[in-house]
Amino acid sequence: MEDLKSFSGLQMNINKSRVYFSSRCPQKEERADILGIARSDLPVRYLGVPLTVNYARDQDCHSLVEYVQRRVEGWQAAGLSFGGRIELVRSVISAVAHFLLQSILLHVATIRRVERLCADFLWRGGMHAVSWKQLCRPRKEGGVGLRPLLEIREASALKLAWRFISGGSLWADWMHSRYVKQGNFWTCSPDNNHSVTFKTVLRHRGVLKSAIRRVMKDGSGTDL
Repeated sequence: MEDLKSFSGLQMNINKSRVYFSSRCPQKEERADILGIARSDLPVRYLGVPLTVNYARDQDCHSLVEYVQRRVEGWQAAGLSFGGRIELVRSVISAVAHFLLQSILLHVATIRRVERLCADFLWRGGMHAVSWKQLCRPRKEGGVGLRPLLEIREASALKLAWRFISGGSLWADWMHSRYVKQGNFWTCSPDNNHSVTFKTVLRHRGVLKSAIRRVMKDGSGTDL
């Protein structure tokens, strides 16, 4: 912490800081006392993102649903046109979902609830004249160009998989050393000991493989 302070010039606020330990870490209180930082437990929200030990469950993402619901309730009295409501959904609700989806893989149930709130807001809580799926089609196909959140979720998962195979980051190097080790990423099978994140990376191997090309060079790193 002193090194961080000297390199960055940032002053850490001890009173607002918390330290989190693994469940397997012994002597948590003693270690927290040495650091001089209060101990806390996960899950917790940081910059609006739920931080959990495992995969973020639907109940861990209530903050997103509650945020969207508050915004929708605030907009209802604005007397907006349908076009205005479309733009609010696009610019505000989708932006929030994009931000979270860059950090965690939202549970499908959470995505469905957010989309239901969006659809109810667009149709003022009445009968939906057009399905949400149709609204998410491109304009030339009769939609309004909203992007399905599940599609954004898949794109985020592919970005994660690309980061893994590209390497060069602490996260990618750690994941590789923990789960792949000396094996072959392209042929290894999912295991019960694999994290949800790594299983997600494995699940998207096929899409990645169809979109990349390998340069042979001396052939030492190419599996034929």
